[in-house]
This record gives sequence, C-alpha cells and structure tokens, in this order.
Amino acid sequence: MDSINYIIFCGNAIFGIIFNFIAIYVTVKKSKNKDMEGYSKLMLLLFTSGIITSIFHGILRIHIIIINNTIIFVLEIFNTNPFNFLRNKFLIVLSIFFTYFTLTLPTSILITRYLVICKNIQINILKTTIIILFFTLIVLILSHGVWTIIKELPNDILSSWIEKENISSEVLTVNTIGIGSKIAIEDWYMLYIELILYFFINYITIIIIVIKYKRYINKLSNIMSEKTKKMNKECMLILILQSFAPIFCNGIPDFLFLFILIFKLLNGMEFLGTIILQLLNFTPVVNAILFLLLPSTNRKNIMKFLKIIYFKIKGKSIPSNLTSIKY
Repeated sequence: MDSINYIIFCGNAIFGIIFNFIAIYVTVKKSKNKDMEGYSKLMLLLFTSGIITSIFHGILRIHIIIINNTIIFVLEIFNTNPFNFLRNKFLIVLSIFFTYFTLTLPTSILITRYLVICKNIQINILKTTIIILFFTLIVLILSHGVWTIIKELPNDILSSWIEKENISSEVLTVNTIGIGSKIAIEDWYMLYIELILYFFINYITIIIIVIKYKRYINKLSNIMSEKTKKMNKECMLILILQSFAPIFCNGIPDFLFLFILIFKLLNGMEFLGTIILQLLNFTPVVNAILFLLLPSTNRKNIMKFLKIIYFKIKGKSIPSNLTSIKY
C-alpha cells in the first residue's frame, strides 16, 4: 500500500508540473490579443497554481485515515517527533486551499471570457484582481471550515489501531502522530455549511454564465465566420470541461465522503479519505491536458512535434511543413 500511495502522490506531482509548464508555454505563445489580456493572465495563474498544488502535495503526501469514529490527518514528512501541531495544521489547510483554488480558477476564467466576448468589457489588472479575490474568498471560507475540525489527538488513537490491525507500513507506525477530530455534526457544522456554500456559489455561477454565453453565441451565429464559431466552441468546451471536471474529480467524491461520515458508514473505509485527496490532486493534470488537447491548433502542433522527434530518432531530414509551429 505504501508503494502504491507513493507512486500516486509522485505521479500526480510529476505530471502536474510537466503538463502545467507546457500549458504555460503555450499560453504565453498564444497571448497576443490585448482584449484577452486578463483572460491570458488568469490562464497563467491557473497553471501556476496547478504547479504549486502538485509540488505541495508531492512533498507533504497527506494521508487521511478514518478509525474509531475519528478522522486523522497524517503528513508523511512530519509524522513523528519532534511534532509541531500548528505547523502541521497550517500546512494541511494551506494545501487544501491551493487544491480548491486550482479547482475554482476555471470559473474565474469563464467569467472573464464572458465579459470580454459578450459584454465587450476589456479586462484590466484591476478587474482581473477583483474576480480573483472574490473566488479566493470563497476558497478561504471553505479552508476555514477545514481549520475548525483539526485538533490535537491522543497519540494512542493511531498507534493502538496500528497494533490491533497489525498494520505493516513505513508511513503508519506506532510512532506516527496525526491530528484531526471526532466525527460529530455538532463539531463539523461549520465545515458542512461552508462546503455547501462553496459548491453552490461556484457551480450556480458556472451554469448561469454558460447559459448566457450560449444564448449570445446563438444570437450572433448568423453573422459569425465559421472560424470564429469554431474558436468560440473550442474555447467554451475547454472552460466548461475545466469547470465541471472538478464535480467528478472532487464534488461527487466529497459529498460521498461526507455522506459516509455523517451516517457512520465507516466499516472498511479507513483509507477512503486518502484516495479522495489523491483524486482532488489529479485535477491540475486534467486542467492542463484539456487545455492542450482540445483546441485543434494545439493537437496539430503536438502531432508535428511528435513527428519531428520521430524523424530525429530515425536520423531522417525533417520535412519543411513540420518546421513551423503556429499558435
């Protein structure tokens, strides 16, 4: 189990860093339109946040364990003495903040594109900052909910379970120290409220913007060129998938996890929290891949790049039609 978890944590980190760096490079190459400057900056922020999130979780490797009606957070790199409760609590909440910040940024990008295309509003630094701050506040509210449930725990809760279940692990040993809390609605009500508030604001915003954008595009479809229609369709598809992909990566798992905790369906679910966190941390990879593969121009450039590599490996001369890559 240790090896599988290590591969997943490191895989998420490595692929998250690689694909988001490539996405940043492509975004910089494509950012020529001054009206879309705010949109491009948000895309850069999305992929930068994806890199930070990937690095954070790749280093910390947070495990979430549910035993004896208690949720326990274990930081793999800080899981034994000398132990610092506040440091571990801060790092856990900070990593969750970056995860959900990365998940929420596509909504900001969707709003920006709607304002530029449909309302003809130029998005400057100030407007971009206001949009970012609004959604940062929503994520901070959710992070506050997580902060409220993390407390110090007796050391023997984890060690006694490890001895009883004869757990053989280099990460979870009798010396491992975790933090968390008893699973009780009266202690968790703030997290429940703030999690529901986060999802409600985020996804109601997405649905409203998508409907308005679609109406606007349909209204002007008769006077749009086929190239413009295709460009708008591809861009909207990317943003919609980036916005709704978190529902499958984290929304459904999050609410399933809360349902299991609320109704105490905990038998055999000791490591479910770790699995869900690993799913959450795969989202930066998904965001970057969607951005890189969905636009037809990007797919053509990737095929050109792969063909160039093939010709170089074979020692053949590269055809002239492959030497230019257009963004």
